[in-house]
Amino acid sequence: MRSVLSGPELRELREAVERVHVEPAVRDYITRVVRATRDEPTFALGASPRAGVALFLAARAEALGATSWCRTM
Repeated sequence: MRSVLSGPELRELREAVERVHVEPAVRDYITRVVRATRDEPTFALGASPRAGVALFLAARAEALGATSWCRTM
């Protein structure tokens, strides 16, 4: 298997994700989604706090990717 990114490139990408600003409304939305899974009786288990953090990081990474893609157009 061939590497897609080197160690330093991966570190740079992770740091770039950390710098993505997230509006309070988005943070609130993520919190509401995670809490809603805990209150929904059709789910056996609700999302954990770590799931909320993962969703938050995924949103930041997606935003970074979207803005990078837009700059290449």
